[in-house]
Amino acid sequence: MSNLNGWHRGERLVRQKLGYDNIPSTADMYTYISGEMPEQHSTFYTTRLQFLPMSTLDDEGRPWGSILAGENGNIGFVRHPKYNTLDINAKLWPGEPFSRNAQSFSGEMLIAGIGVEVSTRRRNKLAGHITSLALDNDSAHLQLFVDEAIGYFYL
Repeated sequence: MSNLNGWHRGERLVRQKLGYDNIPSTADMYTYISGEMPEQHSTFYTTRLQFLPMSTLDDEGRPWGSILAGENGNIGFVRHPKYNTLDINAKLWPGEPFSRNAQSFSGEMLIAGIGVEVSTRRRNKLAGHITSLALDNDSAHLQLFVDEAIGYFYL
């Protein structure tokens, strides 16, 4: 089950300003966001992506974007060991916001991202929290629990 119970305040203001609240078919679109990561999504993340744009929060709660990718830039730096869990082994570059934000990791850290298959433009979004994190010089090994997922269900 998703953590969402409706549109957040900022989204409600944008929807009102753009007139989306007058379109009944879009009023409950937030319900398309699943609280579980479908098997098609985990397969997509583990077999189709060379990089994974992610966002984490700094100590002041500000979001920062990062690009996580494997050491050699190839597919396979993301694994799916069990239900709603992704393991990521990523190379980190100097100045990478993820490195800075991860310094304050204390058992759990919010994270969100979007997987993009460039050749097809297919996109799957995810949000959740990091449950395990190890930083080694220029790499990160993290375990991510996904509790919000949205995207296509085909391969």
